[in-house]
Amino acid sequence: MISLLERTRKINKLLQKSEKVEYIEMSTLLSTVMGANVYIVNKDGKLFGYAYLDNFECDLMRDKVLLPEIFPAHYVE
Repeated sequence: MISLLERTRKINKLLQKSEKVEYIEMSTLLSTVMGANVYIVNKDGKLFGYAYLDNFECDLMRDKVLLPEIFPAHYVE
């Protein structure tokens, strides 16, 4: 089992790697470290990156969020 310190170090290493954030890489790492599906969005709901745990796929999320690349307004509220 990976310790919290090791998880934090992985995230910190990714953040320090470059000045430009690679959202797909960040979401993949966060998904692995946290053991959860991850969506990186801005305050308006625009989708920058996402990663599913164990290749989980949800038709609803694909149709409502991934294809338009934005969360519906009622999700953002």
